[in-house]
Order: sequence, then C-alpha cells, then structure tokens
Amino acid sequence: MEDLKDKKALVIGALGQDGQIISLKLIEKGVSVIGVAKSNDIHRQKIEGVDYKFIDLSKSDSSFEFLSKINPDYIFHFGAKNANSKNMTSMENKEPESIIESTIKISTNLFDWQLGNIKTKILVGLSAFMYSNSPRDSKIELGVEYSPKGIYGRCHMATHQKIIEYRNLHGSDISGLILFNHTSRYSKKGFLVPDLVEKISKLKNKESKSITINESNKQIDISSAQNFCDGFVNIIEKNFTRDFIFSSGKLVTIRNIVEEAVTAIDADLLTQINFVDQAQINNPIYGDVSSTTKILGWSPDESIRDTFVDMLDSFDD
Repeated sequence: MEDLKDKKALVIGALGQDGQIISLKLIEKGVSVIGVAKSNDIHRQKIEGVDYKFIDLSKSDSSFEFLSKINPDYIFHFGAKNANSKNMTSMENKEPESIIESTIKISTNLFDWQLGNIKTKILVGLSAFMYSNSPRDSKIELGVEYSPKGIYGRCHMATHQKIIEYRNLHGSDISGLILFNHTSRYSKKGFLVPDLVEKISKLKNKESKSITINESNKQIDISSAQNFCDGFVNIIEKNFTRDFIFSSGKLVTIRNIVEEAVTAIDADLLTQINFVDQAQINNPIYGDVSSTTKILGWSPDESIRDTFVDMLDSFDD
C-alpha cells in the first residue's frame, strides 16, 4: 500500500462534483492538491486547502509548461464538459469544440507530457455514454463493443482508445475510470437526483402539498459519488494501471429510489407523492463491477438512500 502523505496531486475539473470530493479525500490522506478549472465559477464550492489555478489545459504549450512547473505525482482528469440528459443534445450542438477540448485534447496533452515524466500516474474519468447509444446488453463489461451516444460519447470513446494506445505503445501509467451515473451533495442542479431532492425538500418543509414524479418506472443505474472516489483513492494507494468500471452494478426504478429515501425521512410523505409511469422505457445500462471489486477490494454502496438523505440535509441547510 503506497503512503500518500506529502504527495502532490493535480485535480482537473476541481470545481465539479468528482473534483471536489477527490480533493477532500486526498487532503485527508495528507496529499497536497492543486485544483484546475478552465475558469472560476463563483457558484461552485471551493475546498479549503486546495490551491486553485485557472488555466486552459487544452493548449499544448501552456499545458506542458504548467505541468512541468507543478510536476505532480498524480493527475486526476475529471474536467470533461457535460450537461444533464435534457440539455446534453443542446450543449453538443452549441459547444462541440468545448467537449472535444475538455476530453481528447486535454487528455492527449497529459499523455504526451507524461512520456517525459514517467513517475506521474494519471487517472481519467470516462463516461458510460461510450456504450449507451444502442447497447447489445444492459450489462456493460470491460472490452465490450463501443456504442457511443452523441459527441460526448464519441469523445470519451476516442479518449479511452488513446489510453489503451499509450499503455500498449509506451507503457504509460494511465487508468481509465469508466463512470456510470453517480451523485452527491456536490452534484449540480438540473440532474435527476438533485431535482428529486429539491421536490422532496419542498414537501418535507411544507412548501408544497403534493409533488409529481414523472417517469417513475424508469430504470437507472445510480451510485454514490463519495463511494466512487473511495475507489479512485484505492487505485493510487495500490498502484494499479488498468481500466476500471464504477457502477452500482444494478438497475433500480426512480420510484424505488424515492420511496426508500422518503421512508427513511418520513413515510407519511409518500401519500403526498404522485408517481407517474411512462409508456415506454428506454434500454438502460449498468456496469459490471466484478473485476473492480475483486482487484481493488472496493464494492458499490448497497443503496442510494443515505446519499439521497445527505443531499436533502445539504439542500435544507
């Protein structure tokens, strides 16, 4: 087990959910954290102890100079530009270059810089959108055929292919983290679970007499982002170089999530919730975490309930 104390980590996408959580966990381990974002966002929480820098790492010259100056032991790249499912298509139409820059271009710069700095370990967050367009099976395993959805999915696919290429050709110490849906109190508004939390909060605080949950029979794979980041720390502590799938490893309905969480808060509130099913259900996917569990000794949380309740407490604060 590698001692992380006094190591230095660069976290790209430091103002996003995963960037915030991994920064906290690394600081707890005694790691010095430099957090990078393309621009400052005053609405996003800054983590105490993180040295924030605002720089565009998609530009090769400036990124090489910056990386050489920082010379980190670890790089976590969670900087891919994204949006919730409702706005993803619009974002892809309006900002395709931003998606390309934040995935393929930044990753390529990191990998090229690493060729001359082989002691640095890189972990790259990838998306299940690489497989979600027309999957042959609901269960996604490592090595399964790509089925990318939209520009976002294609860019993550291309990044994953580069990871494999650099590992095979150069022995590069790069791990791809194939991430399925995950959430926390650091998640941005507009995504599914934060929206559900906001509705339940209004019900709990008597700001609404009743609420409606649409598509309640829709099946999703949803996990705790805190739990995922524990796995990321395990990767660098145990010094693995390979790809990992992070997922709950199962599908649950939106109704199941809400009922379990609300029962833990106040079961009487369930009588004030109108669950509406949708006529047709899309083919959902979830990840096979068996190899991740076996190799890392990590396992997904059994339930999203505790994460939901924590998000509700944070929303009410």
